[in-house]
Amino acid sequence: MSTIVPQPVTISGARFEETSTTALFAVGEACEDSWGGKWKYVQAQGALSINSVGKVDNDGQLIPCTTTVSGAEPTMIGIPQVAFADNAYGWVFVGPGGGVGSGIKVLALTLCATNVKLYTTATAAPDCAVDDTATDLIAGLTLCTTNAAGGTVATECFAATTMCTNCQD
Repeated sequence: MSTIVPQPVTISGARFEETSTTALFAVGEACEDSWGGKWKYVQAQGALSINSVGKVDNDGQLIPCTTTVSGAEPTMIGIPQVAFADNAYGWVFVGPGGGVGSGIKVLALTLCATNVKLYTTATAAPDCAVDDTATDLIAGLTLCTTNAAGGTVATECFAATTMCTNCQD
Protein backbone atom coordinates (compact mmCIF):
# COMPACT_ATOMS: atom_id res chain seq x y z
CA MET A 1 0.00 0.00 0.00
CA SER A 2 1.44 3.36 -0.95
CA THR A 3 1.03 6.40 1.25
CA ILE A 4 -0.17 9.81 0.22
CA VAL A 5 1.74 12.62 1.89
CA PRO A 6 -0.60 15.45 2.94
CA GLN A 7 -0.30 18.71 1.03
CA PRO A 8 -0.20 22.26 2.49
CA VAL A 9 -3.50 24.13 2.40
CA THR A 10 -2.93 27.32 4.37
CA ILE A 11 0.29 28.64 2.78
CA SER A 12 0.78 28.74 -0.96
CA GLY A 13 4.12 27.35 -2.11
CA ALA A 14 4.94 25.41 1.08
CA ARG A 15 6.64 22.09 0.33
CA PHE A 16 6.92 19.68 3.24
CA GLU A 17 9.43 17.40 1.46
CA GLU A 18 12.00 20.05 0.51
CA THR A 19 14.62 22.16 2.26
CA SER A 20 16.39 25.32 1.16
CA THR A 21 19.65 27.10 1.95
CA THR A 22 17.73 30.40 2.23
CA ALA A 23 14.55 31.21 4.12
CA LEU A 24 11.48 31.04 1.86
CA PHE A 25 9.02 31.79 4.68
CA ALA A 26 9.25 33.41 8.10
CA VAL A 27 11.07 31.09 10.51
CA GLY A 28 8.50 29.91 13.08
CA GLU A 29 5.55 30.32 10.69
CA ALA A 30 2.83 27.66 11.00
CA CYS A 31 0.96 25.81 8.26
CA GLU A 32 -1.85 23.26 8.13
CA ASP A 33 -1.96 20.31 5.75
CA SER A 34 -4.85 18.80 3.79
CA TRP A 35 -5.43 16.23 6.56
CA GLY A 36 -5.55 18.76 9.41
CA GLY A 37 -1.93 18.28 10.54
CA LYS A 38 0.20 21.19 11.75
CA TRP A 39 3.68 22.11 10.50
CA LYS A 40 6.32 24.71 11.52
CA TYR A 41 8.89 26.40 9.29
CA VAL A 42 12.31 26.03 10.95
CA GLN A 43 16.05 26.41 10.49
CA ALA A 44 18.15 23.37 11.44
CA GLN A 45 20.90 23.77 14.00
CA GLY A 46 22.64 20.51 13.10
CA ALA A 47 21.95 17.82 10.52
CA LEU A 48 18.85 15.65 10.96
CA SER A 49 17.85 12.54 9.02
CA ILE A 50 14.43 12.21 7.44
CA ASN A 51 11.84 11.22 10.10
CA SER A 52 14.19 11.97 13.03
CA VAL A 53 13.07 13.77 16.19
CA GLY A 54 13.90 17.45 16.66
CA LYS A 55 13.35 20.11 19.30
CA VAL A 56 11.64 23.24 17.94
CA ASP A 57 12.74 26.31 19.90
CA ASN A 58 10.58 29.41 20.37
CA ASP A 59 12.63 31.18 17.70
CA GLY A 60 12.01 28.41 15.11
CA GLN A 61 15.37 26.68 15.44
CA LEU A 62 15.33 22.88 14.98
CA ILE A 63 17.80 21.02 17.18
CA PRO A 64 18.46 17.24 17.11
CA CYS A 65 16.51 15.90 20.10
CA THR A 66 17.85 13.32 22.53
CA THR A 67 16.67 12.64 26.07
CA THR A 68 19.37 15.00 27.35
CA VAL A 69 18.05 17.85 25.17
CA SER A 70 14.35 17.23 25.83
CA GLY A 71 14.76 16.78 29.58
CA ALA A 72 16.15 20.27 30.12
CA GLU A 73 12.89 22.20 29.60
CA PRO A 74 9.40 21.89 28.09
CA THR A 75 10.10 21.23 24.41
CA MET A 76 8.00 21.32 21.23
CA ILE A 77 8.82 18.32 19.03
CA GLY A 78 9.09 18.46 15.24
CA ILE A 79 9.51 15.51 12.89
CA PRO A 80 11.04 16.39 9.50
CA GLN A 81 9.68 14.44 6.56
CA VAL A 82 12.87 15.28 4.65
CA ALA A 83 16.56 15.24 5.66
CA PHE A 84 17.92 18.59 6.92
CA ALA A 85 21.52 19.73 6.47
CA ASP A 86 22.94 22.03 9.14
CA ASN A 87 21.44 25.54 8.74
CA ALA A 88 18.87 24.38 6.13
CA TYR A 89 15.32 25.78 6.19
CA GLY A 90 12.16 23.69 5.86
CA TRP A 91 8.92 22.42 7.35
CA VAL A 92 8.57 19.93 10.23
CA PHE A 93 5.45 18.09 11.37
CA VAL A 94 4.48 19.15 14.93
CA GLY A 95 1.03 17.51 15.26
CA PRO A 96 -1.77 16.90 15.62
CA GLY A 97 -2.34 14.61 12.68
CA GLY A 98 -0.73 11.81 10.78
CA GLY A 99 -2.15 8.31 11.14
CA VAL A 100 -2.56 5.22 8.97
CA GLY A 101 -2.02 6.03 5.29
CA SER A 102 -0.89 9.62 5.98
CA GLY A 103 2.76 9.11 5.10
CA ILE A 104 3.85 10.88 8.32
CA LYS A 105 6.68 8.81 9.83
CA VAL A 106 9.10 8.93 12.77
CA LEU A 107 12.31 6.96 13.39
CA ALA A 108 11.53 4.19 15.91
CA LEU A 109 13.90 1.75 17.58
CA THR A 110 13.58 -2.04 17.14
CA LEU A 111 10.42 -3.58 18.65
CA CYS A 112 8.94 -0.18 19.46
CA ALA A 113 5.24 -1.03 19.82
CA THR A 114 2.08 0.47 18.38
CA ASN A 115 -0.54 2.30 20.43
CA VAL A 116 1.71 2.98 23.44
CA LYS A 117 3.40 6.08 24.81
CA LEU A 118 6.61 7.08 23.04
CA TYR A 119 9.73 8.59 24.54
CA THR A 120 12.93 10.32 23.46
CA THR A 121 16.10 8.25 23.34
CA ALA A 122 19.86 8.72 23.61
CA THR A 123 20.18 8.04 19.86
CA ALA A 124 22.39 10.87 18.63
CA ALA A 125 21.98 13.09 15.58
CA PRO A 126 21.35 12.83 12.78
CA ASP A 127 19.13 9.79 13.56
CA CYS A 128 17.32 10.88 16.75
CA ALA A 129 14.62 8.27 17.36
CA VAL A 130 11.72 7.32 19.65
CA ASP A 131 11.14 4.19 21.72
CA ASP A 132 8.56 2.73 24.08
CA THR A 133 11.05 2.45 26.96
CA ALA A 134 10.21 5.18 29.47
CA THR A 135 12.57 8.17 29.52
CA ASP A 136 11.21 11.61 28.53
CA LEU A 137 7.61 11.29 27.27
CA ILE A 138 6.65 12.78 23.90
CA ALA A 139 3.09 13.74 24.76
CA GLY A 140 0.49 12.78 22.17
CA LEU A 141 2.67 10.63 19.87
CA THR A 142 2.12 6.94 19.06
CA LEU A 143 3.08 4.54 16.27
CA CYS A 144 0.52 3.12 13.83
CA THR A 145 2.42 -0.20 13.55
CA THR A 146 5.05 -1.99 15.62
CA ASN A 147 8.63 -1.73 14.35
CA ALA A 148 9.32 -5.47 14.09
CA ALA A 149 12.27 -4.95 11.75
CA GLY A 150 15.81 -4.94 13.05
CA GLY A 151 17.32 -1.53 13.69
CA THR A 152 15.90 1.96 13.60
CA VAL A 153 13.08 2.24 11.05
CA ALA A 154 10.84 5.05 9.79
CA THR A 155 7.39 4.05 11.07
CA GLU A 156 4.04 5.69 10.38
CA CYS A 157 2.81 7.64 13.40
CA PHE A 158 -0.13 9.62 14.79
CA ALA A 159 -0.03 12.70 17.02
CA ALA A 160 -3.17 13.33 19.07
CA THR A 161 -2.00 16.85 19.91
CA THR A 162 0.91 19.21 19.33
CA MET A 163 3.89 17.09 20.38
CA CYS A 164 5.96 18.18 23.37
CA THR A 165 8.23 16.73 26.04
CA ASN A 166 8.90 17.50 29.68
CA CYS A 167 5.40 18.90 30.12
CA GLN A 168 4.02 16.20 32.43
CA ASP A 169 5.88 17.39 35.56
